[in-house]
Amino acid sequence: MEDAKEGRGYGNILVEKGLIARDQLEDAFRFQQARGGKLKDILIKLGYATSDEMHEFVSAHLDIPYVKLSIDIVDPEAVKLIPAKVAREYVAIPVTVIGDILTIAVSNPFDTVSLDLLAFASGYSLEPIMSDEEDILAAIDFFFSGEAL
Repeated sequence: MEDAKEGRGYGNILVEKGLIARDQLEDAFRFQQARGGKLKDILIKLGYATSDEMHEFVSAHLDIPYVKLSIDIVDPEAVKLIPAKVAREYVAIPVTVIGDILTIAVSNPFDTVSLDLLAFASGYSLEPIMSDEEDILAAIDFFFSGEAL
């Protein structure tokens, strides 16, 4: 679950940029307080923003590219740089490695602690890209099928 302070700052930026209205943000915060969850997912669930709008916003705000992840673009050699348990825990999958830079798909690029831990686990400098959580989980299942947690 995202930090409430982080969610408030992120939510206020969404309002300032005109993606959602202030009352929609407050509804989303009430929903989050009652049921938990990520602000992005709640805004989509409540119909206040589309998945594409949220991805475009976060991508532009953080200057991190959004990529529609598929197993075709994932280098199997790069995948080997992160253990299955780590990939599942942080919902992240390596995509490519060039030199000492590992491009890794994540669904929550705001989670800098996880990114730091993934860099440590891989031994590479990370270049994060943002992808849908479901697509990352499908790639993890495909590449790590049969591996013990």
